[in-house]
Amino acid sequence: MTRRPLHVELLIGIGAPLALVIALIGVIAFVSARDEINEVYDSQLITSASELWLLSQSADNKVTVTGQGLAAADRAAFDDYARWRSFRVWRDGRLALASDNAALSVPLSEGFHTVMMEGGAWRVYTRVLPEGRGVVEVREKLRARDEVVRRVLYGLLLPLFLALPVSALVIWRGSRWGLRGLEHFASDVAQRSPGDLSPVSASGLPHDLMPLADALNALLAKLNLAAKQERLFTDNAAHELRTPLAALSLQAEVIAGARTAAERKQAVDALGKGINRVSRLLDQLLTLARVRQATDQDETCDVDRVLTDVITDVASLAAGKGMTIEVEGSGAGMIKCQPVLLFLMLRNLLDNAIKYAPPDSEIRIETAPALITLIDQGPGIPPQGRADAFRPFHRLDAAKPGSGLGLAIVRTIADSLAAEVELFTPSGSIGLGVHIRLP
Repeated sequence: MTRRPLHVELLIGIGAPLALVIALIGVIAFVSARDEINEVYDSQLITSASELWLLSQSADNKVTVTGQGLAAADRAAFDDYARWRSFRVWRDGRLALASDNAALSVPLSEGFHTVMMEGGAWRVYTRVLPEGRGVVEVREKLRARDEVVRRVLYGLLLPLFLALPVSALVIWRGSRWGLRGLEHFASDVAQRSPGDLSPVSASGLPHDLMPLADALNALLAKLNLAAKQERLFTDNAAHELRTPLAALSLQAEVIAGARTAAERKQAVDALGKGINRVSRLLDQLLTLARVRQATDQDETCDVDRVLTDVITDVASLAAGKGMTIEVEGSGAGMIKCQPVLLFLMLRNLLDNAIKYAPPDSEIRIETAPALITLIDQGPGIPPQGRADAFRPFHRLDAAKPGSGLGLAIVRTIADSLAAEVELFTPSGSIGLGVHIRLP
């Protein structure tokens, strides 16, 4: 799924909560303003009731307050007042004072009430004087209060909502300005050729994004090292293949020029050995390439079972040299790995032991939890040559056949399995010992 640009994500991530905060402020302001205005208007109703009672004291008969006889401006003010408010005053059981728009119903009980009348909801305050001396009722249409609340709310929220697009513009421009270093960094990476694995300049990159640049440069450094190793491996492989292929070509010429059946048979035997050597070399090269690509270690394998399979696989080679393979110990147990990788590692170690150990000798394998030890009776490897023994195509004795890939494969598999391989000299200073410490 295509992601939005980072500055758009920042705008949404900051702008949406900001709009929510403004809306929340609006709700709180509305509730607060409504409550405060209701308190003020209720107080005015109480005050109006007290003043109306005092005015009613001078009225001997019922007085209806109308706008008759007022000047035009005063009449307009009176009519405006009458649209929203009305009042009634009873004194000694009779109606003494009332507005011309007052209701004809009986007075309500003492206190505040909200009633529905023609034209909408009204807020009513009724005051009953002690000893039944009189009742004062003041009414006010709630719409008047709502108008005041709306005006207060508009005056408060309008600047906030006008500030919202301005804030969005500031966030947009600010994020674009703040991310300019990242855009330059991404542009530098995008313009590189596939072969350019040099570090990417992180100058101008925000401090918070420096770990990203460091991680990318660390990855490029690893890829650069891996590329160099692959080139070295390819060069060495080409060199190693050139010699046996040249030998095969020479043997083919010898067969073609053989004058007797004996010479031809001898040349064919040599050609067969050369083909076997090239086949083994290619097999080891493919194995090494496959091991370097292996990454999945989620599978569980039984080390002892894999070891048994390896011994069965090389039994005929050992028997051909009159050699025996002895296994002892408590067993290596279970580990997380690909069984085929563990098989290849142990197979290469046993192949080397069988190849270099003398005929009729013994190969001893000792097992313990997460530990395998192989000991042969061959010529061994001196301490100063053990580090180089794991390098691809390195042979301690160039006169002996081999490609120099066996221990290189072992080290590569061990690294993939997070295992440790250690060469040592067994007791008695005869042969070579190998400790394999499994994860």
